[in-house]
Amino acid sequence: MIETENWPLSAELQEGLGLQEPITSLALISSVAATWDRYAVRAQRETEAYISQHIVYRAWKKDRLLLRNAPYFVRYRGTNRTYNDAALRVHSNRGQAKDQRAVVRLDSELASSPSYLPAGQIVFHGTAFDALPSSSLTVNHYFSATFSPLVAMHHALRKAAKVNGTQVQFPRRPTVLIVRVARQTQYLFSPVTRTNSEYEALLSRGSRLSFAGAHHMSRGHFDIVSCETA
Repeated sequence: MIETENWPLSAELQEGLGLQEPITSLALISSVAATWDRYAVRAQRETEAYISQHIVYRAWKKDRLLLRNAPYFVRYRGTNRTYNDAALRVHSNRGQAKDQRAVVRLDSELASSPSYLPAGQIVFHGTAFDALPSSSLTVNHYFSATFSPLVAMHHALRKAAKVNGTQVQFPRRPTVLIVRVARQTQYLFSPVTRTNSEYEALLSRGSRLSFAGAHHMSRGHFDIVSCETA
């Protein structure tokens, strides 16, 4: 398991973020959100150096289903909305033949993956809400998570943003989910390469998340939700 509740940051970055050990994911994301312009790049560099050098990460990278053997996962990574929309239509019994084919093919690759997240592993997901769900959320499309909290923060900003001319507005709340995997879970793994820096873990459609606690940041910053797979 990759430990994410005691991030090993440099003394200089700890001081800049105002953090003391142990540095939990909640504390890290909260502090980076409040100092985004000054420390986001440095925090991403240090946290991802820790992930990429971790012995568990290296083992998972070695044993994963290679992308050349997962063509539909590759397509998902390029056009995830196509597959997620297809999954939603299939779930609501509105799927056409092409939707069924897309879902069956990606489901098949997930089922053949040798990669499993261990119980207790923390992953992150960046999203945006008009209002936070009260207690739980069922994700009826594929659930793309990441081992990097900073990647999740970038995704949350992108999903929440609305560009109006030269102005960038945030009508929805950028939200980072800190997700604890409750039991061993099969997934597709896309490690960092020259063309990808997502640290992506793709979970099957139908993931159910139980919310343990929500943390609303002041001054328009991120919301952070701690949750667990059911």
